[in-house]
Amino acid sequence: MIKKTIGIINTWILNPKSTEAFKSEMLAYLTLQEKNKPSQVLWLQKKITFKMDYECKLWFEKTIIKPRFKAGFISKDTKGFHHIAFVLGKDVLANIEITGIFKQTQQSVFKPKYFATEKTAKKWLDGEDEKKPKKQKQIEINYKGVNRQGKSVIEIKEDPSNINSSIQSLKSFLEDRDFIRINMTQFSSLSPK
Repeated sequence: MIKKTIGIINTWILNPKSTEAFKSEMLAYLTLQEKNKPSQVLWLQKKITFKMDYECKLWFEKTIIKPRFKAGFISKDTKGFHHIAFVLGKDVLANIEITGIFKQTQQSVFKPKYFATEKTAKKWLDGEDEKKPKKQKQIEINYKGVNRQGKSVIEIKEDPSNINSSIQSLKSFLEDRDFIRINMTQFSSLSPK
């Protein structure tokens, strides 16, 4: 017997103008999910700029995520990730990976995966990355000393096809580090909420 895979691809044409508009769209989405019972979900998030506040996140988890989880139709891969993929774009994904945001414990009942491109997300959803595991070479960064102008020199050894994104990731990381250092007083005065 061949298992039929049903998937839904979600994208944002327009950003929700308010929390109420977002909730309305998500309720319509939940109805679509309940009707079609997809085993895979792909979210194309590159265009979305709507930010959920804490209350909206709680509503989303309780009203949208948990009912889908209880329905049990979203499948998992061998590593325990549910077949829910988010495409964030290369720059956003690189920045998030460097800051380690996805390594934090997830509060959600679902365990999704995050990707830079739609193509890689679809391959993962179709199980292609499990069929042919690719050995990825580690990026090599070496400190070379100080040049005549008194600047530190580093050497990056990376696959040529990835070098631009690696450099951009490093630049973003350093910019974030400098921003945090400059604004440390303001960050330390924030409450946990």
